[in-house]
Amino acid sequence: MRKNMLVETLVVLITLGLASASGQWEVFDCSQLPQDLSPPWEESNSSFPDDNETSVLSVIDDPDIPGNKLLKLDTILQGAGFKEMWRIWWGGDPSEGMTLVVRAAALDTGTYDRDLDIYILTGVGEERFITADNGTRVSLNRSASETFITPMNTTEWHIYRITARVDQFELYIDEDSISYLAAQGISTTEKYFRFGDGGSALHGALYDWIAWDTTGAYAPGRGTPLPDSLTGLTPISSVEDERLYPEQFELSQNYPNPFNPTTEIQFTLREAAPVRLDIYDLTGRLVNTLIDEKKQPGTYHVVWEGQDLHGNQLHSGVYFYSLVTDNHKATRKMLLLK
Repeated sequence: MRKNMLVETLVVLITLGLASASGQWEVFDCSQLPQDLSPPWEESNSSFPDDNETSVLSVIDDPDIPGNKLLKLDTILQGAGFKEMWRIWWGGDPSEGMTLVVRAAALDTGTYDRDLDIYILTGVGEERFITADNGTRVSLNRSASETFITPMNTTEWHIYRITARVDQFELYIDEDSISYLAAQGISTTEKYFRFGDGGSALHGALYDWIAWDTTGAYAPGRGTPLPDSLTGLTPISSVEDERLYPEQFELSQNYPNPFNPTTEIQFTLREAAPVRLDIYDLTGRLVNTLIDEKKQPGTYHVVWEGQDLHGNQLHSGVYFYSLVTDNHKATRKMLLLK
């Protein structure tokens, strides 16, 4: 007789919407409420911190992807001033870093003051990521001076990746290899991240999934790839824009890019309009205005020599050029290398 028995065990670690995903990623797929996960998330920064129930989150069907579920954040019924956030303690070594990736979109920005509101604490540094102001503002606001960039259309689905090492934070959008914002957070000894309604404003957002990795601060293309099962991972254009009439308005990628010290920016108008073409640095500070006047329909070529408003040559780094008319706005990234 056989004295030893071969036992084959298949363990599937999918527990109430919280999965230990491929590689080192952990994933909350937003198909259930955070208090229904096992183990449940902890209610934090709440007007009613002891009830461990949500009155601002609900699970809804994705109108665009059959079978997909979304987590809807809506504070209208509670009103401004209500607070409710959910957090998870996430360990990790601050010197190696952590990575948080979220796929989300703003609700009707004519009604809400803020969309996403996410706190990231490494045990050394703390940062707060917010998208707000009628779908146009992306902000890291826990640093000594708030850093933000506008315009930005948060009503469209975007993938927001935040890397955190010690007290240094970087934000990447739609898996672009160039960071969109960078900031130094404030000091903290706690180590968790949380999301929800974190202030006195009205919040409205949709979350598709939240993924995190505590083994390093991984920029897009670094570390273990995100699980293939997550929606929205198809490469997306690096253009962050809002085009009410795309056939009437176009902002092209500058050329050459990267550049030193001169580059050309091309844009096309199909109708006469006042035009403003601005250059911003990585912190969202205006460094130059190349055009501020009415233009007739046509294609325009503008040369920028890497200088600020006073004619001073700027340092190497990431810059943004933003084109705004009465009905359109678009922003693209460029890289000055010396």
